[in-house]
Amino acid sequence: KQWYQRRVRGLSRMMNLEPIPDVTATALEAFLKVMGSALLKTYKSQFLRLLEFLYSQYLPKVEAVTLQSNLGPITRLKLYLEKIQKTKSVPEPDGRISQSICG
Repeated sequence: KQWYQRRVRGLSRMMNLEPIPDVTATALEAFLKVMGSALLKTYKSQFLRLLEFLYSQYLPKVEAVTLQSNLGPITRLKLYLEKIQKTKSVPEPDGRISQSICG
């Protein structure tokens, strides 16, 4: 669980930084696609609240530094967060190895 705590702390720290055009949206989407499912299972409603904060407070900051000519990363992140909010679930990452194989 301590490993997951460090990931949530890292996500929180990232949201305290000024966003970098293109990089921040891409990094957040990649992080959520890889770690989101496990973090939701571990932290449940706390993680959903963190994602709500990301969507309502931090995403507008990311949008503000995003050039109109490069809206792809921010649009993908926004749609991904909206899907999570709607379903209250995060899909397992693609290519995940099952626990039975790992032992």
